[in-house]
Amino acid sequence: MVSTQLDSYFGIIEERVPPEGYDDIVVLGTTESSFDNIVGFTGGSSNDIIKLGGADAAVAKTVAQVTAQAVSGNATESAAVTFPDLASTDTFTLAGRILTGGSSGATAIEVAAAFASGTTNGTKVTVSGTLTGYTAAASGTPDNKNVLTSTTADTNVTDLAVTGTPTLTGTVQTVAITVTPGSAGTVTLYAGVANEIVFDTAANLGDLGVNIGDVNGAATAFPIYAVASDTGAIYYDSDGDWTSGAVKIGAIGVVTGLTAGIPPVVRVNTNREAAC
Repeated sequence: MVSTQLDSYFGIIEERVPPEGYDDIVVLGTTESSFDNIVGFTGGSSNDIIKLGGADAAVAKTVAQVTAQAVSGNATESAAVTFPDLASTDTFTLAGRILTGGSSGATAIEVAAAFASGTTNGTKVTVSGTLTGYTAAASGTPDNKNVLTSTTADTNVTDLAVTGTPTLTGTVQTVAITVTPGSAGTVTLYAGVANEIVFDTAANLGDLGVNIGDVNGAATAFPIYAVASDTGAIYYDSDGDWTSGAVKIGAIGVVTGLTAGIPPVVRVNTNREAAC
């Protein structure tokens, strides 16, 4: 304990600090003046104690950890296409790619191969146009099929269909398409725990913690304090929506190599007695 008796006019100032080697942050308010006597740390051990408004903080998280999103049930749309045979001059357009029967005509297998490769096959089938919005690949057995996969990931796009007016006079006179819809899936935000803080570099936090973003939507609890590990700046956002409303409420001293311990207590008696 350090106890200093100045005189009856200035009152008594008593200061109690933790023993050397303790590593604590004590946050007792949300205004800059509340933080004049805070001690702090950087790169401490996992047992370091952080006090926020008098409550032990949970393990600090980085910006990357609290902004992580888990996605489930997402899928990219695809379509299984069964091609017809093409008589001479028969034609159809699918996803921008145009196939036209050559002078000798083409079997369904030859049509499927030409569509997948985008290459004209002699006098059997001519390929023109540009495949748009999809990639195409042979689907294996049976050989008259392709699988077209949307180039827009995780989206329920407009179903694939033949466009324009096809001319199909062969044995099979339809282009059969079976669509498997795409989906963005379900996005789950990081679920925090009570009294958690974000502890990261000033660059990763961004101005007033803006890089943390709006993490309060699906989280069971959300951090309202952020500490810059390299500058000691302390940011506060009462609703956990770090896209707006955050303020800088003070700074901690950046001290390396400390270990965990009991939180420090700083008490200042500023009552003044009348001088005699």
